[in-house]
Amino acid sequence: MNAIEEVLEKIRNEFIRAGEKRKPENTNPNEKALEPQGELQVFSIKHPDDWHKRLFGVVCESYGLRPFRKPMDGPRMGHVRTYPPIFNDILWPSFMEHTAVVEHLLKLLMDEVVLEIYPNMDELTIGM
Repeated sequence: MNAIEEVLEKIRNEFIRAGEKRKPENTNPNEKALEPQGELQVFSIKHPDDWHKRLFGVVCESYGLRPFRKPMDGPRMGHVRTYPPIFNDILWPSFMEHTAVVEHLLKLLMDEVVLEIYPNMDELTIGM
């Protein structure tokens, strides 16, 4: 397996890890807040690109939440209905953790692609 395939496999595994169903026996202490608290609210998120939107959907579904779109939403707009403590203390931090890992892996992937095309980076000149 070459370096590009290895990074792609790591990205795939991160999406799998993000989508693992959260069960009471394997949750962290912060996740005990999955009990209903306060009133249900709709949280709206505008994702910068498709992979962020997909990752958010995977994380939501791992907690038993169903993200949705409203009829007039743009393609990258998403919503989830949940209790504020669940969104603020559990869902959003989990999404940000997985996002940071995937962003790091995508940077590694781009570095590998550039190295494959330009094995000697000294030859590559980038004009600004």
